Amino acid sequence: MNTGFIENASNDVFLGGEFAWVNGPWSFQGEVANTWLQTTEGEGADNLWGGYGSLSYFITEDDSRRYQPTAGEFGRVRVQDPVQDGGWGAWQVAGRFDYIDLNSGVAQGGQQYTTIGGLNWYINDYSRIMLNGAVTKVFNAEGTDAATTGSSNLIYGVGARVQVDW
Repeated sequence: MNTGFIENASNDVFLGGEFAWVNGPWSFQGEVANTWLQTTEGEGADNLWGGYGSLSYFITEDDSRRYQPTAGEFGRVRVQDPVQDGGWGAWQVAGRFDYIDLNSGVAQGGQQYTTIGGLNWYINDYSRIMLNGAVTKVFNAEGTDAATTGSSNLIYGVGARVQVDW
């Protein structure tokens, strides 16, 4: 995914929006963004856009994400049954889908979508272990095998992370 240098670009306008919702163990967040790229050649505006949606659920009782509307951000998860107290911690399953389109007029950067599934284990209020699996498809990307042969590129990934937050 790369538009490369766009020689005739003169300016751009960016517009995006976000949404977040929490209800007990459920949470959803999403974002969509669009950039209109104006060129000096009078070729009109290129429209480049993307977005994502993410849904999660705590399978452990009484655990939840905390959303702070005044700050516009999620706060720390307060684990109801932390491991250091003999509990199981908090367990969360999550899924996400994202899409980006960098093809429009003079810009030919490709299109991509990714589907991600994850499992998060919050050991306590300050640490968690995350495991994610992802499938990404890149297509209509200039200069790649997918563009030359008409095929598609599939990328599979697994990621794990240990996070300590203070």
